[in-house]
Amino acid sequence: SDPQFTKTLCGSNAALVRLASLLDDGDLAPLVLGLLCTTKPPAAKLVRITGNLAGIVSDKSGRHDEITRARAAELLLHIQGSGITPPTGSGQSSEVGSGDVSTDLERCEGIAAHEESLESALRVQLEDGVQKSTAALEIQAQSVREATGLAMHRLRPLPKLDFGNFEKSFSSYRMMREGLEKVSKESEDLRKDMEQQLIELRAAKPSHVDLVSYREGLLSIERLYVDIKAQRETLAEAQADTKEKVAKAKESGDLLRRATDEVGKYENEHSSLRLQRSEKETQATKLRHKANTPSLDALKEQAKASIERNLAQARELQQIGQRVQQGDPDYLREGENRDKKISDLTAKLESLKKHQQQLLQQQKDLDFDPVKVGEEATRLESEARELAVRADALEGKRLEAEHARIAQASISTKDADLAKESQERKQKLAARLAATEDEAKSQLSAMQPMIQEHHVGWQRLLGTQKKLETDQHSLAARLEEATQVATKEAAARRDMVASIQELVQSLQGFSMFLEQVGEQPGGIAPSAAAGEDDFDAFLRDNQGPDAPQLVSPPLDL
Repeated sequence: SDPQFTKTLCGSNAALVRLASLLDDGDLAPLVLGLLCTTKPPAAKLVRITGNLAGIVSDKSGRHDEITRARAAELLLHIQGSGITPPTGSGQSSEVGSGDVSTDLERCEGIAAHEESLESALRVQLEDGVQKSTAALEIQAQSVREATGLAMHRLRPLPKLDFGNFEKSFSSYRMMREGLEKVSKESEDLRKDMEQQLIELRAAKPSHVDLVSYREGLLSIERLYVDIKAQRETLAEAQADTKEKVAKAKESGDLLRRATDEVGKYENEHSSLRLQRSEKETQATKLRHKANTPSLDALKEQAKASIERNLAQARELQQIGQRVQQGDPDYLREGENRDKKISDLTAKLESLKKHQQQLLQQQKDLDFDPVKVGEEATRLESEARELAVRADALEGKRLEAEHARIAQASISTKDADLAKESQERKQKLAARLAATEDEAKSQLSAMQPMIQEHHVGWQRLLGTQKKLETDQHSLAARLEEATQVATKEAAARRDMVASIQELVQSLQGFSMFLEQVGEQPGGIAPSAAAGEDDFDAFLRDNQGPDAPQLVSPPLDL
């Protein structure tokens, strides 16, 4: 095929899209497929229309005839034979047998029907090609036999001649004879080779694989993939159920935590109210005792007198300190240390100050109104009773919240158990799915060499069938070459006739030989065309009306 034409045909994505759209037309599909089978573009280009080709091969509606399906199958084999895997759901291709079988699991669906359709279409093409080649060979075999018979009739031994002009014509004529003999022998050998190829193709098988085992293997892989799809759906349902139950268990746990928090809140509030009530009752009791203090006035006078006595003692100690500072012998005896004396006085004065503060605090504590203190005690007792009522109400709410928490704890435990069971079931289903997928991958890996061998066998048979077609063209070319050589031979023979006529007397015997050569052998009908011998008429009839016509000189042989 012409590389430039192939590049123009499939060089751009737009051209491939147009070809794919033409394949959907039942009338144009045979023409497009015939063109693609003849040009055989690169498989990397044709992989874009693999889906269209597979659709034609698997067509059972009768929209495409068997020849169209066979050509589509041939192109699919051409793509697969290049080592390029047709694109999957991701849209990428990979080398066949690369070891990454997990990505080829999607091919398992319908693989048996696809292979059966592919084999049926290829078988139809192979049988059609064999029939056509047989019919064409039978038609041309008769022509070859006639040409061989005529050549054998014309190739009888020649008498020796030793004349210059005659030798020149004779040499040219002998070359034409040799060329005719060579072409005739090559045509006969090619025909025999084609007959042998046809015999081999009729009994040929694509591979040594047992077709029953091969199909059973494909069906087993397909059944496994159906099981994988069912398990994936079951696993998806289990995952959804697990997700729902886990969410429900989480929600139940959240409700349980909120119920627990609510119980804790009620307990804290109840404890706080009880503590406040206890503090109020304690304060009320203290105030009640304070308001009922006996001889309150006497105690106030006693506190006042104690404060005055303490002040007098402090003033006295200050005076003594001043005298000791001045060195008064009445206050500093002989032998006493003044600093020690002053330090003792300072300590006593500090003790009196602290006692004075206690007395002032005692006086302040005694400075109250018993009536107001009693009223305050009554108010605190009332608040304590209110707190007790609120505490009792909170205790009721706490008990209700505790019952709700216990009920929610039971629900949460049940939901958690259900979620755990669902997760365990999901894990078992996932493990079972993984084991089934591993088994499918293993079987697909084991079948891959058989599939490859089967495809390679079909490619080999189709290659042989294509070689038959090529040989058919070669045979036609040989016949055309035989026509040309015969034309040249007739021209050389006519030249010799002209030379012999110049030497009528000396070459009478050779002229008679040439006349005998020009006679029609037995079994071949004479031609009605003037100026043509039988072989020229035979070649003209086989070439058709458009072939070049022979022109003979008006010689009476």
